[in-house]
Amino acid sequence: MKVVEIMKKQPRCVAENASVKDAAKLMEEIDCGVLPVLKDSTSSRPIGVITDRDIVLRCVARGENGESLAVRDITTRDTVTCDENCSVADAFERMRTEQVGRLLVTDPRGDLIGIVTMADIIARVPREIWSQLPGAERPQPRNKIAA
Repeated sequence: MKVVEIMKKQPRCVAENASVKDAAKLMEEIDCGVLPVLKDSTSSRPIGVITDRDIVLRCVARGENGESLAVRDITTRDTVTCDENCSVADAFERMRTEQVGRLLVTDPRGDLIGIVTMADIIARVPREIWSQLPGAERPQPRNKIAA
């Protein structure tokens, strides 16, 4: 099974020059916690992501003004991606080893075409495939502890 079969297609994105407040409003509107960040509204290549966690830790907690702070100022740029032809097993392993819950999916040109999350894999992969996923039988503990 390929990630293209289970990914969320054509995710909503935000331009890096948008305000953090506008990104947060879009997240609320579409009920999501992550937006791919593009150079501008005409681009289709992701330069990073902004998450609800980025907004809390890099804007709110620091007392920044979300109306005047640009998305580019708090974007996570070391985004983990996969190609549209990546297998679900390889995507699962990549998320596990990189300790991320989502991957941006790109076409061969590097243009964004979707997002696949750990939740997508859990919800859509048939139970009999679980034993074939690397690490599924021996989950690795995260290095951070939730309070």
